Amino acid sequence: MAVFRILWMLPAGGNDDGLIEAIAGEDFNHTVDEAIAFIQDGIHEYWMFVGDRSVWLEVATGPDGVKYLRTQNDSFPPSSLLSLPESG
Repeated sequence: MAVFRILWMLPAGGNDDGLIEAIAGEDFNHTVDEAIAFIQDGIHEYWMFVGDRSVWLEVATGPDGVKYLRTQNDSFPPSSLLSLPESG
């Protein structure tokens, strides 16, 4: 299992709705759908710093049944992922 540190995110569209299209680091760039599948299949794990704490990324399911990424300390979107610098 590979473990990746998230450094950047790519917002979806204009990011007015708080959606993220992809997450990236020094040696990876995965779409949200890819990252969700990798986490659920036990292929990859992702983490990032929130302040001075390291936190893991996890898959959550919204009230509409749609899966999304969030950090362990987020209870709902928008998440700490939105605080990352934009890539692309």
